[in-house]
Order: sequence, then C-alpha cells, then structure tokens
Amino acid sequence: MSSCCGDIGVTAQSSVHLAAILSTGFMISVGHCVGMCGPIAALTGQTPGGRRASSLTLYHLGRLTSYMALGVAAGGLGALVTPDALRPAQGALSLTTGLLSLVIALALLGRIPLLNASPLRPGSKLSCKAASLLRETAPGKRFLLGMGNGLLPCGPVYAVVVLAAGTGSPWMGGAVLLAFGLGTVPILTAIGLGSSWMAPKFRANLYSVGKWALVLVGLQLTARGMASLGWIDHLAWRGFVVF
Repeated sequence: MSSCCGDIGVTAQSSVHLAAILSTGFMISVGHCVGMCGPIAALTGQTPGGRRASSLTLYHLGRLTSYMALGVAAGGLGALVTPDALRPAQGALSLTTGLLSLVIALALLGRIPLLNASPLRPGSKLSCKAASLLRETAPGKRFLLGMGNGLLPCGPVYAVVVLAAGTGSPWMGGAVLLAFGLGTVPILTAIGLGSSWMAPKFRANLYSVGKWALVLVGLQLTARGMASLGWIDHLAWRGFVVF
C-alpha cells in the first residue's frame, strides 16, 4: 500500500512539475519566441491554398520532435552522473547559454556586427536553404523546417535542457522539453495565422519587443549560472527565485 501511495505521489509531483514547465514555455514565448521564431512562424503561416493550419501543425511537430530529442539525450546523459557532479555543469551551461543569448540579442539589435559574419546572414548558404524551405509547401519540408528551427541556438531551450539533464531519465527529460515546447505553440500559432492581417509596423514592433526580451533572458541565465558556480549569491523575491 505504501509503495502504491508513493508511486501516486511521484506521479502527482511530476505532473505539477511538467505543468510549471508548460506555463514557463508560454510566458517565455510571449516575448522571446516572438522575436526569435515569430518571423519563421509568420512566413510558415503564409501558405497559399488555405493550408495555413496544416502547414503550422507540421512546423510545430518538427520543432517538438527536435525538442524531445534534445530532452531524451540530456536526460540520458544526466543519468550517467551524480547530482553533485551535474551541478557545476549546469552552472557552466547556464552561464554559457546566457552569454550566447546576449550576443545573439545584441546582434539582432544591430549593436554588434556578428550577423555580418554569421552563417545565418542574408545570402549565406544556410539562410538560402532556410529560405528555400520556407518557399516549399510540401508537408515533409514544413516538418524539416520545424526540426531545424528547434535546433537553432536558443538560451531558454538550453536552460530547459539543463533541467532535463537534472531529471536523470531520458523519458522524463523528453517530457520536460515536450512540455516546454507545447507552451510555446499558442503564441507562435497566433502569429502564423494572424500574419496576413498584422500590419508590417505592428509585426516589426512585436519582433523588437522579442529581441529585448532575449536580452533579459540572457542576463537572467548568466546570473543564474554565476550563482550556481558560487560567484554571486542567488536572488529570491517572496519565494520566487530570480536567479
């Protein structure tokens, strides 16, 4: 009986945990994903022939597949090390992804000329390949576009990958990334479906907000990594851990 109740307790705790990850994905998508993935979702939604919904569905399925693969891999790696050994790695990864997010955000804002030398710059082979995928309306190409989008450098995704590694389970790691990805679906779907009636100036302002949100995410991840490494103190406000 006690074993059964214990299993129920673990299941309930896991459900609450995944619900928190889901809500986190939604909140982050309101700012960060709008600026980073919003343009891709908008172009994906501009599919001729009234197939916007199916096109966006395949795009999201591709993204979620990549996220789950990252979560399964991270959970599997986390199972090979002890929590004490994993903690410094989590701090280092959080610090690295935070700094990477800041660099990407500053490049997107035009504050540093990184994108001029980036493989994602306009006219590069990678950007041309992405553009060709956006022009393709075949179901398989939309799925591949989503998979590629899910593997792009992204600070919040990397932070959740660290959390998935902490589960020490491939299946739970995959579930964590799936929950996070599902949380980002509503906002990106709304952008994809509404891109045709959004005024260009409104879309530009929306993406600008997303770029500044990425700056905030980068600062938070950097501070969290520094705190995990013991360089600074953690900051909490009314029980909420800021970093």
